[in-house]
Amino acid sequence: MHSKVTQEPDSLPTLEVRLFNALNRYVEPLIRRGVGSPCISPGGLVVLETVGRKSGKIRRTPLAAARLGDRIIVSTFRENKAQWLRNLAVDARAAVWVGGKRRSVSAHRLDEKGTVESASITRVLQPLIDSGWAFVLLRTTY
Repeated sequence: MHSKVTQEPDSLPTLEVRLFNALNRYVEPLIRRGVGSPCISPGGLVVLETVGRKSGKIRRTPLAAARLGDRIIVSTFRENKAQWLRNLAVDARAAVWVGGKRRSVSAHRLDEKGTVESASITRVLQPLIDSGWAFVLLRTTY
């Protein structure tokens, strides 16, 4: 008996990765120039620069952000798939593009092990964290 081998269509993760890569190639340069930055309003878009944990290369990721004074919170609902989170877990030093300017930052993931400074923010965000969202507090280091 001969069984026919069928090729599986593109998997959802592969399509998802391709979609985000295509979108990021278009919007990332615009956001780095300041389009959509959280300068005037507290919410907007930033580009986070991390160092690839395997490649050692600079990786740029457009992210939704909220400005809290001199700090910025970025987030993802793709906790298990977000490479920028994995990169920050290895090296918390990063940079963020806001208002067309690059700023060096240190990153602190908001979770149950938060610092006293971030504990109140974490408490507010805890229901979202429990449902799979990840939040990172960026502090300017200059």
